[in-house]
Amino acid sequence: QDQSPTFIEIEKLIAGDTNKMKAMGDSDQTLFNFRGIETYNMLEFKNHYKNSVVTTLSYNMRCPAKIVDISNNLIQNNKLRYEKYLYGIEKPHYLEMLEISNKYDVINSVVSIIRNTPEKERGSIGVLYRNVRASGLLSTYLLFKTNIKFSVHSGIRPFSDLLSRAMLVLLNLPFDEDNRNFLRKLYYFTPLTKEQALAVYEKYNTLQEYRASLSPNSKLAKAVDDLFDYIEMGKAFKPVSIAAKTVLQNIYLYYINFINDKIVEAGDMIDYELFEIVEEFFMRTDKTVPQLIGLVTEYIDKMRSHSGNDCVQLSTIHSAKGTEYNKVCIIDLNKNFPNLRHGETTTEEQAQQFLEEEVRVLYVGITRTKKELYIYNDGSAFADVFRADAFQPINNPLSNILKKIDNNKPADITNIPEVSMPTMSALDKLLVGYKRMGE
Repeated sequence: QDQSPTFIEIEKLIAGDTNKMKAMGDSDQTLFNFRGIETYNMLEFKNHYKNSVVTTLSYNMRCPAKIVDISNNLIQNNKLRYEKYLYGIEKPHYLEMLEISNKYDVINSVVSIIRNTPEKERGSIGVLYRNVRASGLLSTYLLFKTNIKFSVHSGIRPFSDLLSRAMLVLLNLPFDEDNRNFLRKLYYFTPLTKEQALAVYEKYNTLQEYRASLSPNSKLAKAVDDLFDYIEMGKAFKPVSIAAKTVLQNIYLYYINFINDKIVEAGDMIDYELFEIVEEFFMRTDKTVPQLIGLVTEYIDKMRSHSGNDCVQLSTIHSAKGTEYNKVCIIDLNKNFPNLRHGETTTEEQAQQFLEEEVRVLYVGITRTKKELYIYNDGSAFADVFRADAFQPINNPLSNILKKIDNNKPADITNIPEVSMPTMSALDKLLVGYKRMGE
């Protein structure tokens, strides 16, 4: 289900005239349309190979029966699939739909679920999301505000957001004798665009040399003077909250300009809550520049040490394919999920395909759990996006499907049988290798 049309053509060449080919897959788990992967690749198998036989498997050996029923109700809305009905295992389970609009409340709820799980079992908690930006606030909060160990398989890691990148550049400036490389990052702190900052980098050797070229009373000169003031206070070991106060105001302007310049693609990607928590870490502190650099290093080392069965897993649903967890939290069922890509939709057929893929994404997320499932929505997704008349020709409103979830806990959830951790999948190994390569 994850092969491209080009790969399918290669596959047919390998089979040649023998007409002998065996394939396994799940048309309900085709998620990578943005890579050119389409459900048709799998559905047309029987047309590529004459007299082929399609056999469907009927049992889901991972999920409790109730969760399988929910996933069946969901996926049967799709038309582009091999028709099948799965049966699950009758075993204790817990399902909960939480309508929470405040992002911090969502995080506090997830943190509560994690803390109510014994540390040695936290490695089997999967916090999943459709959009990578949903992970930025969560991962940063877990690092700054808790002692919970976590691993980000795919998503935004702490210190990789816009403000953190700017502040890490700024922290090194007072003790950077050769500050030429800083010139290419001037767009963080001045009215310069990214392209203009690169031009400055190519023309000048130092920040001092560039300052000498500016008109004395210009806004640009004032912004650069603010940087020199910060450098002097940083060298004098003043608290960062005092030393960088004026520079931070310039970073705010850059942040706003970034939104204005990229409003179509980035407007919803700007996470103000994440900006707030990062600002608190960097700016509302009495630490000096060297002390704050030391703290950042300590946190980064802490993240690198997170591994093992006590480490909560953060992942996009796409990257969670092939994995399973005792507890799954899907945290971003909101106006960005489903991602209907209206701008790319030109026909009713395309609209149907886009929505069906989003249904498959949610289906995959739901079926990652072996015991407990928590789905968070902000109150907008069900009313506005997933309702039946919002995106034809879906027949059964997704809101009605998921609201059928039975929110009652089983009589005794404490005696759930111990389930061994799954072995690391090939995808997991690739992700771990990629992470190490990045580090």
